[in-house]
Amino acid sequence: MRPILDAIVAEMSSYFEIALPEQILSAIDSRRTQLQAFEKVMTSVKFPDDWKLSDPTVEVTTPSGDIVETRPTNVILRDRLATASFEDLQRSIRVWANAVERYPSAFNGLEEDRISDLLAATLNASLPGADREVFSRRGKTDIQVRAKAIDDGSSEALIFITETKFAKSESVVVKALDPQLFSYLNTADTAAVLLLLFRQKNRDRAYAKYLPPLRAVRGFKGEGDSSVSGWRINRYKRDGKELRLLVATVHIPPA
Repeated sequence: MRPILDAIVAEMSSYFEIALPEQILSAIDSRRTQLQAFEKVMTSVKFPDDWKLSDPTVEVTTPSGDIVETRPTNVILRDRLATASFEDLQRSIRVWANAVERYPSAFNGLEEDRISDLLAATLNASLPGADREVFSRRGKTDIQVRAKAIDDGSSEALIFITETKFAKSESVVVKALDPQLFSYLNTADTAAVLLLLFRQKNRDRAYAKYLPPLRAVRGFKGEGDSSVSGWRINRYKRDGKELRLLVATVHIPPA
């Protein structure tokens, strides 16, 4: 037994004195690299001085879509995110996405819900003087704004939604819109962002494969330019409800 016990002792001593310290140092170095990458992303998300975000605002519409400033008691009114506010949000998300694409190693190991957390924190931080969480998480991966969050006199209407998905297949991309985003609609006009994360090495080929199926979804009415370059806005109408969808693509290639 003595040779066997001596071998076990030698192996244990080698592990605790050599192998384990090396593993711990390696883990520390890996974590330090990840935290440094996060720090670079946080410091790089800067908004130009020539434009400042305003607090989001709510527009009130009649069933025909006309914007009004008051609420007559004999007319059913619905809330929607103001066009100017939606354009501000598009620019904020574009600034955030640019920072993500500059430091992909900080994000390619994260899950969808963690990336949504970071985006929600960025949007709240970009609002000047915001003293409340306007942008909040609901469910697993999406970000939402209810009308009452930005206008105390408004209803509970959900006027802005963001859904985050890794574009793994055409089915995943389409289902993120239908039925997932469509299931949230509870107002006549809702602004939404479908944040698609691409891990594929060839970005252009992936975009060409996974974006066109969104135009085949039932209710598609047209496609137009967004307020930022490189992204498009799809318009959908279903069951009397309209959806303005910003298709935001972010390329996070594998390490």
